[in-house]
Amino acid sequence: MILILSVVGLGFAQDNAYTGAISGQILDVESKAPLAYATVKVLKDTTVIGGAYTDEAGRFVVEGIPLGRVTLVVGYLGYEPAVRQNLLVTSGKDLILEIEMQESLLQTEAVQIKGVADKGQALNTMSTVSARTMSMEEANRYAGSLSDPSRMAQNFAGVQSGEDSRNDIIVRGNAPTAVLWRLEGVDIPSPNHFGSQGANGGPVSMLNNNTLANSDFFTGAFPAEYSNANAAAFDLRLRNGNTRKRESMFQLGFNGVELMSEGPFSKSGNSSYLASYRYSTLAAFDAIGIQWPGVLGIPFYQDFSFKLNFNKTPIGRISAFGVIGASSIANLESDLDKSEFESEEDLDYQDNYSYARMGVVGIQDVLFLDDKSFLQTTVAFSQQNRRNTEDSLNLNQDAFFTGREEATENKATLAMVYNRKINTRHSIRGGFLLDHIMVDYLDSTYLQDTRTWYVNRDVNDQTQLIRPYVQWQWRLGEKWTVNTGVNAMMLTLDNQTAIEPRAGLRYQLTPKSSLSAAYGMHHQMQPLQMYYFENAEGVATNKDLDFTRSQHYVLGYDWTPLSNFRVKLEGYYQYLDQIPVDPTSSSFSMVNFGLNFDDLPRTDNLVNNGTGSNYGLELTLEKFLSKGYYFLITGSFYNSEYTPSDGKTYSTAYNNNYVINALTGVERPVGKKKVNTVFADLRISTAGGRRYTPLDLEASRAQNTTVLQDDKAYTKQARAYFRPDIKVGYRLNGRKISHEFGLQVLNFTGTENIQDLSFNKRTLNRVELLQVGFFPVIQYKVNF
Repeated sequence: MILILSVVGLGFAQDNAYTGAISGQILDVESKAPLAYATVKVLKDTTVIGGAYTDEAGRFVVEGIPLGRVTLVVGYLGYEPAVRQNLLVTSGKDLILEIEMQESLLQTEAVQIKGVADKGQALNTMSTVSARTMSMEEANRYAGSLSDPSRMAQNFAGVQSGEDSRNDIIVRGNAPTAVLWRLEGVDIPSPNHFGSQGANGGPVSMLNNNTLANSDFFTGAFPAEYSNANAAAFDLRLRNGNTRKRESMFQLGFNGVELMSEGPFSKSGNSSYLASYRYSTLAAFDAIGIQWPGVLGIPFYQDFSFKLNFNKTPIGRISAFGVIGASSIANLESDLDKSEFESEEDLDYQDNYSYARMGVVGIQDVLFLDDKSFLQTTVAFSQQNRRNTEDSLNLNQDAFFTGREEATENKATLAMVYNRKINTRHSIRGGFLLDHIMVDYLDSTYLQDTRTWYVNRDVNDQTQLIRPYVQWQWRLGEKWTVNTGVNAMMLTLDNQTAIEPRAGLRYQLTPKSSLSAAYGMHHQMQPLQMYYFENAEGVATNKDLDFTRSQHYVLGYDWTPLSNFRVKLEGYYQYLDQIPVDPTSSSFSMVNFGLNFDDLPRTDNLVNNGTGSNYGLELTLEKFLSKGYYFLITGSFYNSEYTPSDGKTYSTAYNNNYVINALTGVERPVGKKKVNTVFADLRISTAGGRRYTPLDLEASRAQNTTVLQDDKAYTKQARAYFRPDIKVGYRLNGRKISHEFGLQVLNFTGTENIQDLSFNKRTLNRVELLQVGFFPVIQYKVNF
């Protein structure tokens, strides 16, 4: 058999020099043990064009594969077949895969491989509902995603964007701050350039799709190993570098000017490196003298991602990883000529300086105790720092210092996971995360009338967050799967504690359809800065705030009527309580915080008396890429409400009521040898208008600042949101090099979507702030 597979691969390589290679590793999904002598076949349509067997480490290489889309099928005695369809093989770069296989409950003497990939399920087998794998190839493909995992997630049911200029995501009516980011098993700060103190996103992501492996995204009732989040969780992984040969990549696009390199440390193939550096595109052009009219401040940013992987050491598989980034921008109205603006409403008499950095570095060891269990230990250090200063301008545009804010959070993390596959029916996973957090905050405002500084925070402190958990999966039979777990959480700042039960049940109605149900209790600590906010007497009155609590109830139906086609329906109800609100009658609630690029609320004496609820219905219709085309249609219809201290029930800031996305794309081989590809992708998104609180215009004019009608919080709704995006491109393959040229146009109709309403101090009128309009993006990428 191995001889036949080898001859097929070599024969094709001789006939066609335009070929590529697929390499990777086959593992048991639970124990992560390598599966030796598994059969790997590569198919073009239904014809086998190459193949191999895995070695003792579960590794394989298939060379001489014709360029384009292929299917990979893996078979192993006693395991369910694994199928990966529509894999893209290009020149200049190997396709590297890590495939995990599930042991079959039916033990037979032989296995026939004719399965279809279940692309809608998460990599984490302990998940039951509201989860899916995020393919980085899809993130690069979807129009409007800009190769950003967060913007890609905005296409999924239950998810919407905060605003066009940033990648914050709103999940099922929850604030963006309720989203958890995790990388290589440890929680990390928001991995975005130009992040603000309270938001969970930014204009440009530090995450690099070229270095990420396929990852999981959860939108509710997630497994017990994820905690300190009330809405959603990203579980991200960096891929390993190529262990066969050295490869390089250069890319120019929205996310920056990038250079990436990867390859083996030695010929043994037991270790590899992967490293990527990016620099701001606008800053690079500015450095060579190219000016951008209408740009108030040039965004400077850079980031570096790496992963070093050592497969065989005396103490297991060791890897070192990191994502590090820094950004800065100066918006200086004092340097501008008023004649450059269409109206004085474009100016707000301010000079702003912003600087931010985020980084996480770590070392991970995976020790295989036997062929059914492993112990994973990760030690990591992360930092998040933001510094902002503000100068107000007088009528002569002379600047005077009026505000400063700096926040630094350093975190050392120890994460341990023990996983044991007891047998084909039972698996357990347990562990803990221990975070030692060190904070340094300085936040003050200059009071012009008294010519003094008012200090909101001046803190240097430390605390610990401790989170043990345990999970159990029981496969009762071919039809029933039960996932249960419990998580505990303790913050030593004021000894806040919580216990969180989780449970999920899946029933396989037919081979093509299933029903799922899940319940999860989740808690989330408040933004750390809120605990240290000081009142007029210099007392931190919020230090005894408890966690915000959320309870998720989800019911789902999944149907795969045809190959590569999926229908998914989910209904959910989420109840929130222990939300910080004002002690006196007010519409203020922390449930609304994080929508805008702004500072944390300067509110003291908060109490955990607020409540809220989110409920809705989500529909997904998806055809995965096959026969040269795909489509994805998602609809979310929901309601999001909260009750603050005044006892009234309001819509939250995120209650758009509906979000509908429609994506489609085609690709076709071109040229005499059919090795090049043209592609086009379209995305159309519409949603209910953004919620806002009406202005008290007379009070705003009298006080020369924005004054809102507090008793009418979020009672107004802007006109419906509509944005179409388009992407076209061409992929050119040589024998040892590939090029990709792309053009994206966001909002190609130039629709004026409302972002917010504000008060202009100069004209004393209400002003509509608009989302991003017509926005073209050019991208070029070369692999060699």
